[in-house]
Amino acid sequence: MELLKDNTLKEVRQIISKETGFEATERQYRSILSKWNVNKYIPRPVMKAIVRKQQARRVAEPQKRNLVFYLRGEAVPEEKVARFMKREDIAPDVACSPASGADTPADGILECWTPATRLSAEPTLGPSLSSPILATNGRFQTFQDRAPSSAQSSIAASVTSRRFDGQIPTVTCSAVHPSLELNDVRLRRQLSSLEALHGEGSEPTLGTLHDLANLLLYFGRYSSAETIARKHLAACQALYGDNHAATGSSLSHFGYVMLYQGHTHIALNMLLEADEILDETSGPLSRPYLENRYVLAFCMRLWAALLAVRRLHYTPDIDIWGD
Repeated sequence: MELLKDNTLKEVRQIISKETGFEATERQYRSILSKWNVNKYIPRPVMKAIVRKQQARRVAEPQKRNLVFYLRGEAVPEEKVARFMKREDIAPDVACSPASGADTPADGILECWTPATRLSAEPTLGPSLSSPILATNGRFQTFQDRAPSSAQSSIAASVTSRRFDGQIPTVTCSAVHPSLELNDVRLRRQLSSLEALHGEGSEPTLGTLHDLANLLLYFGRYSSAETIARKHLAACQALYGDNHAATGSSLSHFGYVMLYQGHTHIALNMLLEADEILDETSGPLSRPYLENRYVLAFCMRLWAALLAVRRLHYTPDIDIWGD
């Protein structure tokens, strides 16, 4: 499958024949690839449906980004759509006529979305403090020894009187189907395809990284989710810098996941750092800021309760520090 990314079927056939001695006709290869749903050929009715959807979007909402289309889990290259439009003599700023039933692909075969709309302040997962991302960044080196600012102290004052109910607050997550394996495979294939088209860590990959991390978090696979989330945070830092809403949202989500894993002290510092970033970049009335503040308030109440328990009855077997 890796050979198909950068080579034609004829070249793949020659490579396999030379390296392994396996001989098969191109027709046999196409038959197998069709059964695996990895055939590069896109039927004309499907291409017409893609162009029709894309043109309708361009005419109705010209200020928005182009849609990204997926056919059986694989991204459709933009250059292939452009070639089809040129071949069919379709103007880029004219909406196509509505489709007939015969020209519409079956449900579930074709899907699309705007990449930018998939990046939000929802949980992606946090690495350990020794990870390269946090260790090489001055802003994130201060997690362990930093004292809360006066603004952060006001948060603590506002929540200490609230009753601790013992429930971790939930942050809105993308809906996931209760089948981990199928969605995991689909999202990883989408990610691989996007990275092949746009490069690893590019903006179009952020949405899929986010969804994959959420899926793994949903099923409690924290180690795998942390790996994916580390790529998400690295991409945000490289694309936007440290003082950006996307980076602040990623950091906030790291804190949320660290809280779920019992690393309360680490989570608290991450959420405090995200609070500052989101306050500066998104504003105190934005949804990312308010969601982070909600989780931060809970984390501070939990941390205060753990400290109180530690003072009243010290038990060395209980690690409340989480690091």
